[in-house]
Amino acid sequence: MITSSTKRIFVGTQETVVLNCTCFNQNESSWRVLKTSAVNQLDATETEPVYVPYAEGLLLNPKLKNSNIFISGDYESGECNLTIRNFSADDTGTYKCEYWESGSIIINTYNVYLRSPPSNLKIQHTVDRDGKKILRRVEKKSITIVCTVKSGNPEETLVLKTNGSTIHLGKNGRLEYSFVPTRKNNQQSFVCYAFSETLDNPLVCTVELDILFKPEIAIDKITPETLVEGNSTKICCQAKSNPKVRTIEWEKNDESVLNGYGSRLCLEFTSLNRNDTGRYTCKATNTVGQTEQSMFYKVLYPPVIHITRLLFDNKIILTCNQKGEPSNYTFGNWEHRSEFKEYIRSFRGTKDGKLTIFKAGSNNRRHENDGIYTCNSSNGIPNVHGDLYQKGTVLINDQGPPMFVKANKPIQFGQYSREINLTVLLYNKFGNIQANISKENKTLNIQTTMMKIVTNDVFHNVNVTVNGVKITFKIVLDKAEDFNDYTITACNQKGCNEYMVLIKSASRPEPPTNVSVIPYVTYLEVSWCPGFDGGFSQTFVIEYKTETAEMWRQTESVMDNMQHTMTALLYDISPNTRYYVQVLSTNRIGQCIRNKTDFTLVLSLARDVSSYINDGRDDEITDNLQGESVENQLYQSSPFQNAAAVHHVLNQNEAYQNLPALFHDNQTHQMRLYNENGANGQSVSYSNRSVLSPVHELEIGESSLQYAEVIFEDVPTVHEVVIHGIGDRTVYSDIDFMTQHVAQASNKSESESESDDDFMYVDDRYIDVMWHDEVPNIPTRCSLDTIANRFGKLLIQLCYNTGLTICNGRLGNDRDGKFTFCSPNGRSLIDYMLASPNEYDKISNFGILNINEFSDHSPLVFEVGIKTVTKENLPKVSSFIK
Repeated sequence: MITSSTKRIFVGTQETVVLNCTCFNQNESSWRVLKTSAVNQLDATETEPVYVPYAEGLLLNPKLKNSNIFISGDYESGECNLTIRNFSADDTGTYKCEYWESGSIIINTYNVYLRSPPSNLKIQHTVDRDGKKILRRVEKKSITIVCTVKSGNPEETLVLKTNGSTIHLGKNGRLEYSFVPTRKNNQQSFVCYAFSETLDNPLVCTVELDILFKPEIAIDKITPETLVEGNSTKICCQAKSNPKVRTIEWEKNDESVLNGYGSRLCLEFTSLNRNDTGRYTCKATNTVGQTEQSMFYKVLYPPVIHITRLLFDNKIILTCNQKGEPSNYTFGNWEHRSEFKEYIRSFRGTKDGKLTIFKAGSNNRRHENDGIYTCNSSNGIPNVHGDLYQKGTVLINDQGPPMFVKANKPIQFGQYSREINLTVLLYNKFGNIQANISKENKTLNIQTTMMKIVTNDVFHNVNVTVNGVKITFKIVLDKAEDFNDYTITACNQKGCNEYMVLIKSASRPEPPTNVSVIPYVTYLEVSWCPGFDGGFSQTFVIEYKTETAEMWRQTESVMDNMQHTMTALLYDISPNTRYYVQVLSTNRIGQCIRNKTDFTLVLSLARDVSSYINDGRDDEITDNLQGESVENQLYQSSPFQNAAAVHHVLNQNEAYQNLPALFHDNQTHQMRLYNENGANGQSVSYSNRSVLSPVHELEIGESSLQYAEVIFEDVPTVHEVVIHGIGDRTVYSDIDFMTQHVAQASNKSESESESDDDFMYVDDRYIDVMWHDEVPNIPTRCSLDTIANRFGKLLIQLCYNTGLTICNGRLGNDRDGKFTFCSPNGRSLIDYMLASPNEYDKISNFGILNINEFSDHSPLVFEVGIKTVTKENLPKVSSFIK
């Protein structure tokens, strides 16, 4: 039986190797060797190599020439080991130990090699760049990584790794790995290792991939995400490629709009326009190729409105057409305005933006539908001014006969034996006008002129400005019959209309009324209400003189300003002097009738006397009377409230003194004077409580004079009160809370107060006994509503009885008294804010908002400022002057 085994042994140069063999007898063990060099030297005729006997047992073959080989061991231990010292390549070969053991032949074969490590590990087809091995390929084209090594003994193992992971193995000194790269593999590193037991550390070779690819494009998200017309934005394109981008550009709808040479390009919009909507494409190019990416951008913009109209015999249908982005629309109220953009009325159209206007049944009022019609529409996008609703307008003009406007004067004034220019004003929107004038059905052949003007008319109860034609007829009034009715007929191609004018003889102006005088330290303030001007413009002069003077002094003339009340100042006065003052009016015909008794007596103030004046003037009057009598004059009422506030003092016992009536309605007032001792008189004092000169009787002038003089004597005081109305130098009489106002009948259910005064003047029937530091300045109130109904009169009466005033048309932004209610029947002012004049300074930003779609009433807005005030000791007892 034969048993064999084979081992591979690697021995380094000059090393010693021991090959083990077992032997117990000389003839039972042997060593035979076949060297590698001998195998290489075999002849072609030799088929098998011949093993050379090296030893029998422990006995070495004496014929051997190898001096570096010997046998070690002994029979007792059973070892016959072959030792080779200073190993070299000549010693490589096959060494066989054959021995007999237990009836079996055992053969141990040793293949001995000269040990050598692997070397020259490298990756093929690379280039050096910046100290790195670079393998360059194009994206999506196959690449093969080839790793080779010069093999050693024993044979090494090749391993390819990337990102720390083994992806392939090689042997026989070569490793190949193929794959298709993408741009993600760019700059990826691959490492080839050669592992061998002859090496303490493996051999390593690293390569970095340089993958060439076309540009990769990314378009940034825009900010803001919603593009609205008028806003600014930019769209940016970022390109990434290997090699670098050569050119980059933006195209809009396939047309180039911007070019660049970097890897990033931004297209900026400083103010977006609806025309900027479109498909935008970014293109980038390098040596590998070109890439593009597109985005569609939509610019949102408010609707552009175009109104179309359909004309019928009895109506007009307007359609609001809009174009915007997005295309979902909502509609607000339609508005009707004059050609001069004055508001007339509002409408609620249909949900699809249509409005039907029915023509008036009367031909004389069909033109009231003329004007500008405005459609309000929104798609939720505001315009550059921030307006959410956009407007579209259309001008409507009815092609009808000429219309005589409301601004015409049915009564015109002339002078006997003089020429008069009789004028009429016409509204015409079709063709030329032919006009004639007749008297008593007889056509007059007189000189006529026409000219274009701007005038006024009433459209749907609203006074508006219109373009018109002024026709003037020159008539000589040389007979009494010429002061008569004249009929003017105006025609165009659509028809005719007539208008009647009555010529009256002109007269001198009527005298001014409600003359009042307020004394200040350095001047007198004169106010009056102009009377009828006699048919011509009038001027005013103020005549004044001292009580003892014979001659009147006269101011320069003042033109009529067409206001309800006029005011002038007299500076050429002496202090502490009585003056007579009268106001005269004059027109081209002459001066008003002079009434020798129709003047006002007033006492100018002493220069060292000053009272508290609310308007902040430098000549305010202070309480420093010293030993002079205090005179309380009674004047006519005046709307100017900035007079000195005088603190009066009352006593308990009362006596009565009748005063003559001073008002135009001849109403008699009683003034009750209190005196502790029962005498007829009253103590009037200032805060310094100075002693006043005694006066024992009440002095009243002529009944025709519009003044009274009351001089009081200083007595001890009990309670302090304020007499309101002192700003007008007014002495009030009984408080009558039962007085009622007789109102005109009206078919309207809500209050319309027109522009009536909502506070009392000299004819007040009550005194609000409160302590105020100053007399409020109440501005004149205006109102566009010219009609006052029963409820409006009641509202005025409420103001009379409570001391409240109407803020509409007086405060804040509502200086005209705007309408607050609108319905198909017209507009009116019926929503009010009431407040005490003493609280005006706390109210700010009062205004009337526009009517919206949710209500037919306008909202009223205002702000109230509250200030912290110190606590004052107010009088606990209220006293009334009766």
